[in-house]
Amino acid sequence: MSDLEPLVRLLQACLHNAGDLLTDACLLLEADRAPRAHALATLAFEETGKAFICILALLPGPELFFGSRGYDFWAAWNSHTI
Repeated sequence: MSDLEPLVRLLQACLHNAGDLLTDACLLLEADRAPRAHALATLAFEETGKAFICILALLPGPELFFGSRGYDFWAAWNSHTI
């Protein structure tokens, strides 16, 4: 397993979860449950934001986005500092 594989798997999980949340939001919207649909759509949007953070971390030189000293993606991810 490469060093990047866990990050790629996290990216994929975020996108999959976003898709599931959006599908559920659409079902709720069709059932005239707009407030809950909006809430799930918002969560789906947050998941795409997490995926974007993963993409930035996969780019060469992630320190451009996350700082140059002692950068540790997993420590930042787990402590919600990114």
